[in-house]
Amino acid sequence: MSRIIRFFRRLFGGTPPTPVPVPLASGGFGFTTAMAFVELWEGGLVDDPHDAGGITKFGITLRTLLSKALDLNNDGVVDRRDILDLTREQAQGIYYRDYWVAAACPRLPDPLALVVFDCAVNQGVGRATRILQRSVQVTADGIIGARTLAAVQVRWSSRPRELISEFCARRARHYSSLSQVIRYGLGWFRRLFAAQATALGLV
Repeated sequence: MSRIIRFFRRLFGGTPPTPVPVPLASGGFGFTTAMAFVELWEGGLVDDPHDAGGITKFGITLRTLLSKALDLNNDGVVDRRDILDLTREQAQGIYYRDYWVAAACPRLPDPLALVVFDCAVNQGVGRATRILQRSVQVTADGIIGARTLAAVQVRWSSRPRELISEFCARRARHYSSLSQVIRYGLGWFRRLFAAQATALGLV
């Protein structure tokens, strides 16, 4: 058992989840499988007063809509009603454009893309790209360009499972630095361990 798993068991109780069965997309996994994984963890309508993102539906927060000026119901204002009216198809469109593509997931090996996408959704696109860059030891500027992709390819071609685990360990390090880890940490780490196990199962 790894030290990080033992540590979080002592801190939060419980055990890491087993791999999550995720249906494969036709012709490969890619966005379809990554989206299916995220949907297992992002519920329906949630209005948690302790969540800085505000009211949330399908994992899309009101803060996200406000930051992108997404008036989904075309009533001239971005507010709670847009979240309440949000459809699953609209949510998936936001995930694809603003998380999957924004985090350069189409340019990554599919299992790695799954954990990067999940990180982008739960910890932010900028955080996800910088964690990826640190995992392959290039400058963490948040821009996934030719140098980062070349470093990913080198690491992936020889040690893909190690790269996934390194990325997930760095996600855990960030979670542990947050003040809300006591309130939300158990859920965060369950999700993280599930993402890691799922990705490793696809290598």
